[in-house]
Amino acid sequence: MLLPAIHAVIALAGLLAPNRSAAFIRHLARHIALARIQRRWIAMSGTGVFDNSH
Repeated sequence: MLLPAIHAVIALAGLLAPNRSAAFIRHLARHIALARIQRRWIAMSGTGVFDNSH
């Protein structure tokens, strides 16, 4: 499921910013994917990734 989302972001970013390089668009897609994974982790565990309060 993550791979189609990355391809969708790359396609959308290419349409919105045609003068951006392919490397920048891939970087943007990875950043968005990482943010989604972090949000899912926080939702499942109830804590942040770097939370050492226990």
